[in-house]
Amino acid sequence: MLAEILVDELARTPEPAGSAIAAGRRWGRREAAQTPTDDPVSGLVLMLERVGFCPTRGEAADELSVCHCPFLELAQQHPEVVCSVHLGLMQGALQEWDASTEVERLVRHERPDVCVAHLSGRTEVEERTPHP
Repeated sequence: MLAEILVDELARTPEPAGSAIAAGRRWGRREAAQTPTDDPVSGLVLMLERVGFCPTRGEAADELSVCHCPFLELAQQHPEVVCSVHLGLMQGALQEWDASTEVERLVRHERPDVCVAHLSGRTEVEERTPHP
């Protein structure tokens, strides 16, 4: 209920996506501080797993599939807010790690529970075996 209230409030702001990205970046920087890493993309995968996603290697070398959105129902109702928060989360984490890799955009896939993060500044995303 709290998530729904907050998403609804952000959706009412003059620029919901911008506000959501900014909030996500702040959250991402805090989360990244709890996930020290030598490899920002591996750190991003670990952080996304910790907050409830199931990230996997995308179809292209510069893509990361972000699966099993913990806020899927809200994302379907307010994608401009929820997806923007998640984009900001990833951007903020990479900024905190001072990474040369950036998440340029997060695109919803035809499957409703999958989004694709498009990375720049790195030629390949290392495949990681999911935790059991």
